[in-house]
Amino acid sequence: MSPRNPARRPRRTTVIVVASVALIAFGVFQWLIWNPRQEVPARADAILVLAYGNDRQELGRDLAARGVSENMVVSHSVKVRRFLDPTDELKPKDGEWVEECDRDYPHYRSYCIEPDPNTTGGEVAAFRQLANEKGWTSVVLVTERSHLARAEMLLNRCFSGQIYPVASHPEGGIFRAIQRSFYEFGAYLKDVVFPPSC
Repeated sequence: MSPRNPARRPRRTTVIVVASVALIAFGVFQWLIWNPRQEVPARADAILVLAYGNDRQELGRDLAARGVSENMVVSHSVKVRRFLDPTDELKPKDGEWVEECDRDYPHYRSYCIEPDPNTTGGEVAAFRQLANEKGWTSVVLVTERSHLARAEMLLNRCFSGQIYPVASHPEGGIFRAIQRSFYEFGAYLKDVVFPPSC
């Protein structure tokens, strides 16, 4: 019978500890992304709707109709339309999904941002520039629930005004929720290690 190698025990213990910490961190992170802070204000200078999702757009319109803000900022108005209909011309048009840029609607005026790069960080930077031009100091941030905490973190880095995060609820089952969980985990780590510029 060969003697046990005492060096294996510390290595095995280290692996177990590291794996346990990683699993706990992932679990805490999942709780955070699926239970983000939410607050609907009585009034705000603007409503920012991040791309993409009809649920987000509808929530933004609903907030405007309730009188929360008379300014709605839509991300990727043109590109979303092309994504939905590749044969469409690359010009904003009136439609049920995407607002026409710089147009007065019954409850709000629409503004479009075309972020570069095409990331949440790019959207935040584009909104910051528009907010500075307009003198806005408060915004309702609209995106889906799993994206809301990370989007608010990035917006806090670039926008010094008051942020009111509100989650939309897209359709989708358990497989979409799992995909979103892993995607947001990776995206959050990327944004922490390599913070996007404003």
